[in-house]
Amino acid sequence: MTEPRMAREVFYLREAMGDEVALVGDGSEERYRVLTEFDLDGTVYAVLKGRRDADGEDWYLFRVRFGNDGPVAVEPIEDEDEWERAAEAFDEWLYFQEEENAGR
Repeated sequence: MTEPRMAREVFYLREAMGDEVALVGDGSEERYRVLTEFDLDGTVYAVLKGRRDADGEDWYLFRVRFGNDGPVAVEPIEDEDEWERAAEAFDEWLYFQEEENAGR
């Protein structure tokens, strides 16, 4: 079994679209703040937080889809194993960020 690799923070979505993205569905649009993006084994994921839930602890994990000119959309992760692997990588990344900030 291959050991999971550490997620690496990237900035593709934020560089292309800014710190907020709009998700459209069911005839409505909701804005989300991009908390972070990370590359895990060549797949890029985005962690988003709803603007209406600014004080809450809920966050949403999406896969970033790329076109010829860079990121074009975020899409839900439908495979449960992929979602678990990405969520675990985000938790690990977050832990190391908190450790690094505590040392300052």
